[in-house]
Amino acid sequence: MRRVAVILAVSFVCLDARADDEQRMAEDLFNQGLAAMAASPPDYPRACRLFEGSYKIDPSKQGTLLNLAGCHEQIGKVATAWSEYRKVEGMAAATNRTDRVKLAREHWQALEPRLSYLKIVILPSVWLPSMTVAVDGVAVPAAVIDADAGPKASRVVSLAVDPGTHQIVARAPGKRDFVTKAVVDDAKQTVSVQILALVEAPPGERTASSGPGGGGGGKE
Repeated sequence: MRRVAVILAVSFVCLDARADDEQRMAEDLFNQGLAAMAASPPDYPRACRLFEGSYKIDPSKQGTLLNLAGCHEQIGKVATAWSEYRKVEGMAAATNRTDRVKLAREHWQALEPRLSYLKIVILPSVWLPSMTVAVDGVAVPAAVIDADAGPKASRVVSLAVDPGTHQIVARAPGKRDFVTKAVVDDAKQTVSVQILALVEAPPGERTASSGPGGGGGGKE
């Protein structure tokens, strides 16, 4: 029994040491991010990478996410910054940080008129109950696709996106993936993409990717 207790104690010590190491790493990355932003001239792309690394280690840090949002705003990732500011607002409200609630809200409200949108249209003749849609490898929630859509209504999904090229993948079991791309040139732009009918996949055909955003066997 004593041996078991000793093993458990050692395990807890190891876990605590690992947590301390991760916390130090998160803090170090955060401080490097601040230094990159304070440089002359500021190195915002590097700062974004550092803040992102820190936040992945410790996603409870509101200050890290707030700085990451500000960094993304500086490099033109308006939709990403807008989403992050909104998340900071929610986190701050949950911890009664009214100062951060106000700051984050002011920022996302200022960014909202500058947002660009990707509008995905799925006609009733194309829609399949088993269909999934992903943008840049991230699945669009089924609840968003099905919202307010009757059996004979088109499904229209509008997503705030950053400027750049975005890949859209629609897939369903037994069908070939439909893959297309949309280019958003600048802020305050809406780009529409219509999902075309998914064709039957030949027996035994395999897609190149099993993930939500894979593009194997598709058409563009």
